[in-house]
Amino acid sequence: MIRSEVKLAKEGLPIVLALLLLSIVFVLGAVLTHGALLKILVLIIWLLILFSFYFFRDPDRVIPPGDNLIISPADGKIIVVEKTNEPEFLKTDVQKVSIFMSALDVHVNRIPIDGQVVYFNYKRGAYHPA
Repeated sequence: MIRSEVKLAKEGLPIVLALLLLSIVFVLGAVLTHGALLKILVLIIWLLILFSFYFFRDPDRVIPPGDNLIISPADGKIIVVEKTNEPEFLKTDVQKVSIFMSALDVHVNRIPIDGQVVYFNYKRGAYHPA
């Protein structure tokens, strides 16, 4: 029997918990006041909770056996493959692969190859919508 687990990415937990708490507050309000608007808001929040579970899912991946493989680091569609210069660490021309992730893709980035991290530099993104 093949068992497949889908975890929730840790970044999604605060969002799901906040929506659940908000849902409980609106359910209590709807029960106490019999308010139709609150019932509609509860339904909308539950749909947001379901979407959040879907968006922040982190399914297990099966890595094919073999040496010298490069596995895609993300779900999505490759939109750019180009040579560019990397001036900070390698200081040479490199191959850049850009992947577009839609709202329906798994938003977990994975490690594409075996190796050791010898340089790390985080640059805060602007989070522009696609």
